Amino acid sequence: MAKKVFIDPEDGKQFTTRKLAKQHMMKQGHKGAIIVEEVETKPTVAKTTSVKSDKKLSDKEKQMEKAWATYSEFVEKGDKDKVAISKTAKAMGEKEGKIKGWVGTMRGKMRREAKKAKKTSAKKVQTKQPEPEPEPTPPAPTIKACLVLRKEDAEKIQGELVDGMSLTQNPNSGNIILEYTNYQYEQLDFLMFKYDFVEVAMTNSDVIFGLNLITKPENGLNIYDTAQLKSFGIEKMEDGKIIVSTNSDDRLSPEMIIQGLKDANPEKLACVTG
Repeated sequence: MAKKVFIDPEDGKQFTTRKLAKQHMMKQGHKGAIIVEEVETKPTVAKTTSVKSDKKLSDKEKQMEKAWATYSEFVEKGDKDKVAISKTAKAMGEKEGKIKGWVGTMRGKMRREAKKAKKTSAKKVQTKQPEPEPEPTPPAPTIKACLVLRKEDAEKIQGELVDGMSLTQNPNSGNIILEYTNYQYEQLDFLMFKYDFVEVAMTNSDVIFGLNLITKPENGLNIYDTAQLKSFGIEKMEDGKIIVSTNSDDRLSPEMIIQGLKDANPEKLACVTG
């Protein structure tokens, strides 16, 4: 049986999930695409449990059952209780008092077994109310994203882009912009691993170009950190910088962000601070 492991490309440490690998790389300051490998695991052998056999009857219990069977035959033939006990004692060569005690014990045993069988039958008759089906989880909203690639890396992956991915050029900076959605992140991560490349830092011009490409959300934009897999809010724009808020509900419209970035040098790297 095979399972995936996620490996830090710099120190080779393995993790069971992509999230753990990213968090480790962020703490260590490591760069590069996470390496994904499949490893064989030994199949789990199910433990077997022994089943105890039915309790073996003692000699006394065997005699009691024999006495009960003999007594029952006499009763079925029409003999009264005392007569049936007397005949059973004579047939088995035992005292009447002992036979009477055994018959009493067997009567109690039969009553308990009948009561237990009745309870079991009642449980089977009761129908279990069907549990309500859980409501289906709504699909995650489609989030459009952009990143900058080197020209040579864009040429390598151009023929392997899936639906929802596209390459375009920012006419102001000349940088190649890859457009993709949150549903294509796994494919993008695989391409980064396959062709051994990473994204390039965006300039202010690239951020403005990317914001003009996306559909304008009604409730504004916030920030999603792909390393920590966590959302942050945008408090305000100040001196051409995006000021981050720990409250992910704090949002700004793309127009306000673009307007704030126009005060910054378009060729400088975009800055997010908080």
